[in-house]
Amino acid sequence: MVYSNHEGFQELSTKYQQSLKEYRRAGKAHLVSSEKVEKEIREIKKEHNIEKSDDPHILGLAKASNVTVLCTKDRLLHKYFKKIIGGNIYQNRSHQRLLTSDLCI
Repeated sequence: MVYSNHEGFQELSTKYQQSLKEYRRAGKAHLVSSEKVEKEIREIKKEHNIEKSDDPHILGLAKASNVTVLCTKDRLLHKYFKKIIGGNIYQNRSHQRLLTSDLCI
């Protein structure tokens, strides 16, 4: 699992922010610098038309951390993730095969 202290992180409740910090301390989540995420967001906006998306920080985080699996039910985000990142989408338990150690960091 990856996360960043970029502005999108501030959208999370304090409870979820604390949970991510606990996962990080346990070695199960990795913090990606906001500078890396911001750099990728600028590149993505420059190269791709993502004006309909309100989640460029998620795409920037995925690109900055080389993520290949995204867990979301947001259909528009699916489209942009597939187009820009080229990874897989995990939506429900039937996609469990995507959560193997060779795909997850």
